[in-house]
Amino acid sequence: MLDLNLPKNSYVFLCKHLEEGIYQVPAVFASDVLKRNTDSLRCAVENDVFDSLPQDSLLNELEMGD
Repeated sequence: MLDLNLPKNSYVFLCKHLEEGIYQVPAVFASDVLKRNTDSLRCAVENDVFDSLPQDSLLNELEMGD
């Protein structure tokens, strides 16, 4: 999907965060973050610039069955 020849303003990322027991899901527009025409959308996603990757801090606890 990131290899499609679409303008950056076509991409919106949703970021789910838990704040005070309530999930907030703000939208992050790629065009708001990537200002230059030379900015790579693929590199931004791989480097989690949009803060959209799942939180993996509890994976070890889940794997251990705690």
